Amino acid sequence: MLNEFVDRLWRKVRFGSASLRDYETSVLNAARSSMGTAGSILESQVLLIDTLSRSAKDRMVIMGFTRTSREHLPLFFDQRSEVAFARVQVKSPGVPPLRCDVVAANGRISSLEFSRSPSRLRGAAITCTASVLVDMSQIRAESIDRSTTPVPPSSDLSQLGFALPPTGIAGPASESDFDELSARFTRPIPADYSALLRETNGFRCGQWRFFGTRVRSVVQPDGLYLIVAEDDISRYALGYRQDNPDDKVYLLDQIDGDEIPLEKELIIALQQTLASPPNPDAIE
Repeated sequence: MLNEFVDRLWRKVRFGSASLRDYETSVLNAARSSMGTAGSILESQVLLIDTLSRSAKDRMVIMGFTRTSREHLPLFFDQRSEVAFARVQVKSPGVPPLRCDVVAANGRISSLEFSRSPSRLRGAAITCTASVLVDMSQIRAESIDRSTTPVPPSSDLSQLGFALPPTGIAGPASESDFDELSARFTRPIPADYSALLRETNGFRCGQWRFFGTRVRSVVQPDGLYLIVAEDDISRYALGYRQDNPDDKVYLLDQIDGDEIPLEKELIIALQQTLASPPNPDAIE
């Protein structure tokens, strides 16, 4: 079974639209081996990866899925924010050891995050030792409710003027929520985003979902973004650019890698996106 998984991965490396490198394959194989029966979920997801992008001298490997692939993915667990579920120690002769965290977001594998550049591993003989970072008993291959768990909110959000009534409204973000979010931003949290978080730490509106403080990272051709809201059905998301000091909200096409600054506050961007779904031809 293990050799079959490696063979299927290598066939994807050679012929698939997503090009995994040999050391990335070894990392994923080690992670799978450490997960027991839950490794079959990782295997199924990896074989459906559609897009890959790399940044920071290949330290960050971001994985993506098309809408069609996402509809067929078994999910890990009811985990709405990013979580590193496996850690792999990588060794190669003549190369200082390095670490790679295997990360999932919303129940799907989302990235490999190396402790430093793995460029010297290309074509080298390597050994990988993995350990799991979460309780494997919580992982299950089934569909999950992706809505935000409702708690008594401080507002019904009706004053925000959405085209559809928000559902699954969470209460305001706590100070500990803000502390965790601040650790993800390399600059102050945008004021409009912070103001919305003090009303609610998440809600759903139609097929769009506002993550609250449970943001996730995504690499686009122009830089690294933090996704704060996403359309669960289509390719689109709203986010802030990490390496840009302004507070612009960006509309992101997560399939084609395009983005446009909206020149609007977050709440206005949400209102207009819900009222008029994005047109792919508008993102260039």
